[in-house]
Amino acid sequence: MEIKFRQWSSDRFHYWGCNADNFTSPLSNRLDIPSEQFTGLHDKNGKEIYEGDILQNEAGGHSPVVYRYGGFFVELVDCEEFGTMYVPLNEAILFAEIIGNIHENLELLESPC
Repeated sequence: MEIKFRQWSSDRFHYWGCNADNFTSPLSNRLDIPSEQFTGLHDKNGKEIYEGDILQNEAGGHSPVVYRYGGFFVELVDCEEFGTMYVPLNEAILFAEIIGNIHENLELLESPC
């Protein structure tokens, strides 16, 4: 898997990768800007999925991609029974499509409750 990251800087993403000789971001002097890692997976259209992307599943639900418990997950909110659940990303992406990200499209995650 290729190790790649992105960082959001007020109006756009800065993408960068790392190899044995280089592990610095274009915004490395900005400690207040977190890096979001490429998950190694692609959506149904072949687009790379990063932390912070918002996926739409085949039922029309919207969920952010998060890093939890040492892996990448889709965060699901079930208002009735379970509260917040985390589904491993590799199990959730079969028909998923990236429709936005948490920096530009936070309104897509308005609580369904």
